[in-house]
Amino acid sequence: MSEKAINSTLWNSDEIKSMGEPFLGAKWITHPIAQENVLQFNKTFCCSGVIKAKLLICGLGFFDAFLNGKKIDDSYYKPVFTDYDKRDLKKNCGLLIGKEQTVCAHLYNVTDLLIDGENSLKVLVGNGYYHNEDRPEEPYVSYGEKKLIFKLVIETETSTVCIDSGRSVDVRYLPIVSMLYKGEKIDFSAQEEEYVSAVYAKAVKGRVRVLVNQSEMLCDKVDKKIKPISAWWSGDNLIYDFGINHSGGIEFNVKGEKGKVLRVRYAEVLYENGELNTETSKWSEHDDKGVLINSIEQESTYVLSGGEDKILPTFSWNCYRYVEMVNAKDLVIENVCSLFIHTDIEKSGYFNCSDQLLNEIYEKSRLSLLNNMHAGVISDCPHREKRPYTGDGQLVAEMMRYD
Repeated sequence: MSEKAINSTLWNSDEIKSMGEPFLGAKWITHPIAQENVLQFNKTFCCSGVIKAKLLICGLGFFDAFLNGKKIDDSYYKPVFTDYDKRDLKKNCGLLIGKEQTVCAHLYNVTDLLIDGENSLKVLVGNGYYHNEDRPEEPYVSYGEKKLIFKLVIETETSTVCIDSGRSVDVRYLPIVSMLYKGEKIDFSAQEEEYVSAVYAKAVKGRVRVLVNQSEMLCDKVDKKIKPISAWWSGDNLIYDFGINHSGGIEFNVKGEKGKVLRVRYAEVLYENGELNTETSKWSEHDDKGVLINSIEQESTYVLSGGEDKILPTFSWNCYRYVEMVNAKDLVIENVCSLFIHTDIEKSGYFNCSDQLLNEIYEKSRLSLLNNMHAGVISDCPHREKRPYTGDGQLVAEMMRYD
């Protein structure tokens, strides 16, 4: 993110005074070796007598930030999906798409999260939309390597201290792969990697838009936790029914033999025999003759540690009513619930009448809209596509005004 690309008019004037020039001195950083796993950056620093502290941060694709072990906010899938940078479509049609791009950064007041003495800022960065390479077909939507930039300004009783990603930051890969379409693969049995020094990454040229409040951020949040209404065994597989189709991720505790692989599958509907029907939600690619050459189903995989492992969504979501835990007979699975996650938008209207059918149509229409809202955009669908589609947006825009 070059200094020339910064547009200070997008800042609140009070924030400009407290932070100085946005990202000045900070650099985009990454791991020296590229791979698909989630990155974990770590910066330790000392401070005392903190009066005010603000963190300006952007991780691409998606990021989560933690100060002294506490998550900075309760949101998912940030920053919001934008055009980031010029998109190279040479793989498909030999074009370089885009004129002026935007990258969103988040500004947080982190005063209460700092302590006197040594502090640690940890940031996780996953693939997200920016580094999306698990659906290699036109339009090819990948902008580059995963990367991070941040600037932490601390006002103390005696001075103002600036800590940024242009200076020494450590980084390592976690045993987590989180893809938009192929789901998550987490190896709880793996040994932690050693940290190495982060290296400079190629800067994003999109102009910076700084998001300073909830109405601007349009992040995803947990709407509700949904308990299963029923569960049953299908052979060695355990199937849960959560009652409604919704987007988000599963949460549960599991204990089993170290190295045991647990597959978790997601579906909107069942076959008549009670088994999962993934046909409505999987993505398929065919050649010119109609022959299937690739398909992606909603699925995540976990390698167990041998102790109790906590499963939570990281940087990917699914849309489903039913969840199947494959080959789960010898596992202890507890506290199962589903997190209904969507873009945190304000409800502006309500409909109710004496006709139950109309009420049901309204509720299901509203649920469909929420399921398709992630990372600040309306998608074509929340499983196969997950991409903005303005045709659908136009069709439902008037209806959304009343919801």
